Amino acid sequence: WHGDRVAVMVFNRKSTIVGPFTDDMKAVEKTINEKVKVARGGTHILSAVNDAAGYFLKEQRTERRRAVLIVTDNHSQPSGHQNAVVRDLWEADAVLSGLELRFAGESILLKTNWVLSPQTAWMQMENMTGVVEKTGGDLVKGHDPGADFEEMIRRLRLRYMLVYALPAGNPGEERKIKVEL
Repeated sequence: WHGDRVAVMVFNRKSTIVGPFTDDMKAVEKTINEKVKVARGGTHILSAVNDAAGYFLKEQRTERRRAVLIVTDNHSQPSGHQNAVVRDLWEADAVLSGLELRFAGESILLKTNWVLSPQTAWMQMENMTGVVEKTGGDLVKGHDPGADFEEMIRRLRLRYMLVYALPAGNPGEERKIKVEL
């Protein structure tokens, strides 16, 4: 769409910008085809999302919507605190939308080097789901990267954005509003 800008970041245990913000979608496609590889295991999702929020904070704000789009299996090693990531995305005025790709027979136990018991698995794993929900993003679960990514973009473009002028307050202070349609 006219005016859309995209940056490409890859991550595993650390995040790296492989394509800075641009409105040249052919360049974005080339960057993705040449520099994005499928990593297996060892990812730090929350840290990567927080790095993306920080990247947005360095960019000049516009009236356009901001979204971090993440493609992942949604299995991660502990790397951050969900509440801090949500706060930083709010500060960056960005939502998190995710494409969770899983393949037939894939199991959480196959994705790690850990021996997990049902009682401790929840403590050792983190994912993006809570951040997606708290930032107003969307989660698409699938197994066909091309078609599912197109669906994620379609859903993002269909979303509404509500804007209201913040009342006076202290920096960083949370405000809650109620919207009835």
